[in-house]
Amino acid sequence: MPKRQPLTDGSGRYFYPARAHRYQEGTRHNGTDIISLATGDKWEHEELYRTAGHEWVLSRWSDWQGSGESWELVDAEEAAGWLIRNGIELPKSLTEAGNRLELGADRATRATDLEARLARIEARLAALEARGEVVP
Repeated sequence: MPKRQPLTDGSGRYFYPARAHRYQEGTRHNGTDIISLATGDKWEHEELYRTAGHEWVLSRWSDWQGSGESWELVDAEEAAGWLIRNGIELPKSLTEAGNRLELGADRATRATDLEARLARIEARLAALEARGEVVP
């Protein structure tokens, strides 16, 4: 039986990654490092899954020591924005959401994504400082 992956939102819900369609993040080389197109970072990574139940799940993880993974449901607009940022052609089910984003509605989504990313980085930094692993 395939392994099921629980969502990290505390809902008790799960999905089967082996039965889902996986979209890997795009990357670019900046001359020194390989950078994720999903996150704009060399340490932070994401993958998007389209479940057998037609829901979108975003997986996030970091190369930072002590960091965990997160698995969360995202709506169609967020999934479309993710696919566009990663240079992946939108499936037919997301064409309308993608058209709205391409017309400029994704600026608020990007700002929200950046704020969430910054909050996660600040939380990691605070944890490292609390353990005395970072000199302020």
